[in-house]
Amino acid sequence: MGIFDWLFGKKETTSKTKEDVKMSKEKKTSSSEIIKKLYPKLKGIEFELISTTPKGESPEKFFTTDIDGKWFFSVHNFAMIFKSFSNENYEKGLSDLLNSNGLNLNSMKEEPSHHYIQGDGFKIEKPKSPGINLIIITNETVAHTEVVKLRSFDKLNEVEVEWINGISKIYDGKDALSRFNLSKDLKNIPMYFKEEDIDYVAIHIPTLNVAKMLINQLIKENKCDNDFKKFNDEDGWKYLHENDKMVIGYLSAHQAVRINNKLF
Repeated sequence: MGIFDWLFGKKETTSKTKEDVKMSKEKKTSSSEIIKKLYPKLKGIEFELISTTPKGESPEKFFTTDIDGKWFFSVHNFAMIFKSFSNENYEKGLSDLLNSNGLNLNSMKEEPSHHYIQGDGFKIEKPKSPGINLIIITNETVAHTEVVKLRSFDKLNEVEVEWINGISKIYDGKDALSRFNLSKDLKNIPMYFKEEDIDYVAIHIPTLNVAKMLINQLIKENKCDNDFKKFNDEDGWKYLHENDKMVIGYLSAHQAVRINNKLF
C-alpha cells in the first residue's frame, strides 16, 4: 500500500488493471497536488519535483538517499517533507527555506531531539543527528494512529491503578526500569511509580508533538464535571493540564508524559 493509499483509505490489492496503469501515469501530478493540500502555506519548494519513494533499510539510509538532491515526502510519525544536505550546502538550504517563508533563525526553539521553527501550518525541523544534515518539514495534523497507541509488554509486572481511565494496562515502573532499557524497550508503555508523598503514571514519549496527541486522548477519557484547565509551561512541564483529580503534561527533560494523582 502506498503513502497516499494509507492517507485516503484505499484498499491494498495485488492485481493490476488498466485503471491502475492509468493511475500510475497520473501519480506524479496527483501526489504533488495532495502534498500541496497538506502544506498549503509552505513556500520555497517545487511540489511537482517532490519524490514519494525514499529508499533505505535503516533510518540513516532512509533519510540520506539523495544528498543535495530531491525533497522527499513520507509519513513516519507525522507527514513530512525532508531533504539531506552536504556540509557545505546545509546552512544555505535552511536559510533559503526560512527566507521563502518569512521566518528566521531567531525564532528557533529546542526539543531534546531537534531544533524547530514554527511556520504557518507546519514546522521546519533541524534534527540533532550527528553526521546527518537534514531538514524535515512536518505537518502534525496528519499522523499514524500507531504513534500514540499505548503498548503492552508481557514481561513486565502489571499493576492496578484505579484513579485514571483510558489505559488498559499499567506496569510497575521501578521493576521495569531495573530490567529493561527505557528508550529501546519501554516506549509508549505506561508505568506506575509510588513515592512517599505522590503517585503517578509516566509514559516514555520521545517527542512533544506525539505527547500532545496522547495527552489530548487522556484528557478526553478522564474528563469529569470539572473539566481540565490548561496552564502555561512551568518548572519543566509543557502542555500542562489539571483538574480536581490529576495533573497531566509533558516533561521534556525526561521525555515522558506524566500523570500525577492529586487524590493520593
